[in-house]
Formats: sequence, C-alpha cells, structure tokens
Amino acid sequence: MMDLFEEYLKRGESAWRTRALTDESMIGCGLTEAQTNVTLATYGDAVLKLALCELLLDKVEELTIEKSKYESDVSLVRVAQHYRLIPYLTVAKGSTLPRDYRVFDIEPTFSYSKKEKLRKSNRRHKYIATALEAVLGAMYLDHRDFSEILSVVRGFMEILDARGDEQTGH
Repeated sequence: MMDLFEEYLKRGESAWRTRALTDESMIGCGLTEAQTNVTLATYGDAVLKLALCELLLDKVEELTIEKSKYESDVSLVRVAQHYRLIPYLTVAKGSTLPRDYRVFDIEPTFSYSKKEKLRKSNRRHKYIATALEAVLGAMYLDHRDFSEILSVVRGFMEILDARGDEQTGH
C-alpha cells in the first residue's frame, strides 16, 4: 500500500509537483530559477521543520538535537532513496549529478579538513535532499492540509528510525 508521499510522487499532477522535481541544472536549459525547485525547497524546508517541531515538541529532551536527526541532508537523501526519487527528477542533459544515493556520514572525531572534504562530497547529493524538500512543499501548496504533512513527516521519521542510528548518521 502506498503512503501519501509515494502516492503524490507517483500520481500527482500539478505545476507545483513538476516544479519540485525540476532540478536547478535546468536553469541553463531555458528555464528560470522560478521554474525549478530551488526556492520551493526553502518553502518545503520550513514545512518540514514545523512538522518536526509539532511531532517532537514536549516528547523529547533536546528538541534541536532530535530534530536535526531527521532534517539533515544525509537523512533526507536516505528518505529519498526509500522512495526511489532520482528517476522522477528532471535534470539537465549531460548533468554530472550523481545518480545514486551514496552519502558519507561525518564522524565527530574527524579533523576539520576531513569534515570539510566530506561536506563537499555530500554536496554532490544535495540536489536529492533539495528535491525531497521541494516535493514536501509542493504537497502542502497543492492540498493545504497540514495533517497530511504531519503524516508524511511521521513516515519519514519511521523510515529513518527503522534504518537505525548507525545508518542515519546520528
């Protein structure tokens, strides 16, 4: 049985959904930034943060720390992997964006230079996290139903929790 996010991803038909799944690499192909997921991802990020706060407030000791487990780019890429998001994305022909979900976790014991190298490596996959946030924003804009968003984000949390702390990087 499909959950709400998967159903929207597979069956949704709207200008918001199309925009959410259009990578910024398409700007050089005749599209403007307003026709890609760049700014929509900012909106989706805000929706995600609000939903996480709603779901976690007064249920955890350290809201900021607990929330960060679910909103990091690494976690979002792992959720995107669960939904097999990459094939839905429109990217520029000849794009060098990675077409896999491999990201590297940053260990707290690493030196600053090693952390920076890993962050740069993780940025190669940022377009996936951006798209996931944009789709969440598009869902909200299409339906204006925050209870739907809460259900979807709760599902994201369950996906990450099922993978275990080791795999979510926290």
